[in-house]
Amino acid sequence: MRTTFSGSAAVIAIAGNEPFDDRRVASGLNLRLESDMRAGEWSALVRWDGMSDHALSAVPSIGRWRDAWVRYGMSAFDVTLGRQLLTTGRTDVFTLQDLLAPRDLSRVALSESEQRLSLPALRVDAYP
Repeated sequence: MRTTFSGSAAVIAIAGNEPFDDRRVASGLNLRLESDMRAGEWSALVRWDGMSDHALSAVPSIGRWRDAWVRYGMSAFDVTLGRQLLTTGRTDVFTLQDLLAPRDLSRVALSESEQRLSLPALRVDAYP
């Protein structure tokens, strides 16, 4: 069994022309913890995001399970169960990208991919 642990932390400081709750400067902290486990045909991923944004929102801190899934993979198909990002892909006619991965627009200073919300799902990927 191979297991990888990683994490990151980022400090955010924002200065604005208009005061945030009687302050002209706001600060915050982003924290991400991740664990990736693999053993034979089995793999699992657990990712947690935490954010503290003082004076930027009514909720001073928030934490969520970004991903938490287990996958069984064989040569013909993969089965994934748990909280995961679901993307639908692209076509030339119209874009289907991320219709099943909504965004959390209440979070500040995050990239577009970091704002995606994972959903509880059972996914089967077939490889004919």
